[in-house]
Amino acid sequence: MSSDLEYLVEMGWTRDHAEKALKETNYQGLQAALEWIVDHPPEEKEPAKTSTIEGDLSADQEPPLTALVCQSYKCEDCGKQLKSEEEIQVHSARTGHANFSESADTVKPLTEEEKQAQIKRISEYLEKKKIQRQEEERVRQIEDEKRRREQGKTLVSAKIKFQEEEMRRVAEQTRREKAEDKAYRERLRAEIARDREEKMARAAAAKAEASGSPLPPSPVHQPVAATTPKNAPTYSRPTECRLQVRTPTGQPVVATFKPSEPLSAVVLYVSQQWPGAPPNGVDTREITLQTTFPTRKFTEEDLQRSLEDLGLCPSAVLMAQHKPVY
Repeated sequence: MSSDLEYLVEMGWTRDHAEKALKETNYQGLQAALEWIVDHPPEEKEPAKTSTIEGDLSADQEPPLTALVCQSYKCEDCGKQLKSEEEIQVHSARTGHANFSESADTVKPLTEEEKQAQIKRISEYLEKKKIQRQEEERVRQIEDEKRRREQGKTLVSAKIKFQEEEMRRVAEQTRREKAEDKAYRERLRAEIARDREEKMARAAAAKAEASGSPLPPSPVHQPVAATTPKNAPTYSRPTECRLQVRTPTGQPVVATFKPSEPLSAVVLYVSQQWPGAPPNGVDTREITLQTTFPTRKFTEEDLQRSLEDLGLCPSAVLMAQHKPVY
């Protein structure tokens, strides 16, 4: 019903007249409303009364001319006689004509054939407008679907790009951690070999002393030359200590500390980052740390020692355990 009303208003009739046409035909459709409008054109405004020139006239003066009363309107583009301003609006909307003039001629009532022809023209016009609107809606839906697909492609591309960058970042981090673990293991092997040599030397010395044999010569360290080779590497103290602490569950905790910081700072940080811990973390007394290769469990005395003294610089991998204290 609302679409029929909008069609009639778009044709040029007033909303009140269009609503009346639909109401009088019990809302039986646009065709019935058009037939009622043709049979019941809008009421015309009462024409203005003619006026004469006031004043006393002498006997030899001609009577004043009365103003012509507008009985209809004429389309200067096609010559059609129109009865009211609403018919002008309808005619202009249907044909696109815009030049009209007032006329003193009275419009003859339409015959039944003329009424049916007029209804047919209006119906054809409305059907044309309906098809036009449907085509515009179809085009709009196509454009909306294109925009939706373009937005979807953009989102998918952004997601793929993010995933690729994340994979590269994880791969780089894994490569770096492997390199650090390898360097750490090499240092440990060197320390173990040095400790083994020292133990063997001490055991040999003790055995020789017990048997009264002369002591074996101690390994002589070559003195360092006064001048070092030009390309010889120089030792520099680490400026930071990067630790990877692995927990029984969850992702490893990775953090960077100063070499001078005590081991207790690492314990405090791990207690705050413990997976599944409450907002204030877990009790530091419940956290124990140890290295895996070689196995070394840090004690309470080690908590006050610096990371550099404990040999954890520039990087190391630690295992953490959580044992509740009751």
